[in-house]
Amino acid sequence: ISIRNTSSSFAISDTGIGMSVEVRQRMCDRFYRSEQGSDIGGSGIGMAIVDRIIQLYHLQMEIESVVG
Repeated sequence: ISIRNTSSSFAISDTGIGMSVEVRQRMCDRFYRSEQGSDIGGSGIGMAIVDRIIQLYHLQMEIESVVG
């Protein structure tokens, strides 16, 4: 995940299982939880909150991922 505005950027990376195109398209939907993470706890609200903050500050978020 990479977050940028005109003067700064913020990036997060990991070596997890990756995300399909469908998951990437929906991951900022409120309460969305993919089947891939069904064994991990949570409500599915985290990325929706991040997305809203990004909108409020007029930032951009880019998500790159490959399954596997």
